[in-house]
Amino acid sequence: MKKQYVMFYIFLWTILLVFYWTSRVDAFAYSLITFYIALPLCLLMISLFGVEKIKKSTHIFFLIFSIMYMLEEYLTFSLDNMISFSKVNVPDFMMIIYSMIILYIGLIINKIIIKK
Repeated sequence: MKKQYVMFYIFLWTILLVFYWTSRVDAFAYSLITFYIALPLCLLMISLFGVEKIKKSTHIFFLIFSIMYMLEEYLTFSLDNMISFSKVNVPDFMMIIYSMIILYIGLIINKIIIKK
């Protein structure tokens, strides 16, 4: 796994999280940009261009990226809801599966088309 791709994902994830809490942006626009454009494209680029050889560490990194994807929603919308209504929400673990699907689709494309 190339280090610059890992660092970029962590940087993007952090910037999007800080942006949610420091600016009162429209929730629809934020979720559209974050969960349907920025993070999925970044995950796809990581699996397309950031993986040279499939190792055990590749799958561990994929799991960490997927957990971070789930935490982005939990630390923004769910946390905001928990603060507003004084209740505890459970994280949406299906987001881990969604992001893993994106990562492995990119990995398959990487191995079939790009790395012939």
